[in-house]
Amino acid sequence: MKRMNKKGFTLVELLAVIVVLAIILVIAVPRILDVIESARSESLGRSAQMVANYLQKDSAVRMLSSDFTVPVGSTNCPAEAGFSEPAEGNCQYTATLTGTEASFTVTIVGAGKFAGWTAISTNGKTPTITKP
Repeated sequence: MKRMNKKGFTLVELLAVIVVLAIILVIAVPRILDVIESARSESLGRSAQMVANYLQKDSAVRMLSSDFTVPVGSTNCPAEAGFSEPAEGNCQYTATLTGTEASFTVTIVGAGKFAGWTAISTNGKTPTITKP
């Protein structure tokens, strides 16, 4: 009688591996998606905070010189603040002047991967983020 040399896996072994991989995917995918959403939220919020901080520091420097002005109403965020508008969204800020102190509220309405998101930071404080 011939002896058969068996090589390979049985159907049961293959199905067991597939079931284990499916369980890992069911657990891992939602966590990965949460991490991605959290990173986007953090990114947009930090952008608003960064622009507000820039505006605060810039106004403090300008107050020491003779060319201090505070724009009235909403204005586009300055490029020097490090915000990339086309990629992240539309950045506007509103400035108010109380005595010799300027107050800035930065609002970023997201675009692209941030569509529907809004980040608001006042005077560089922790931003408020609204998600779709």
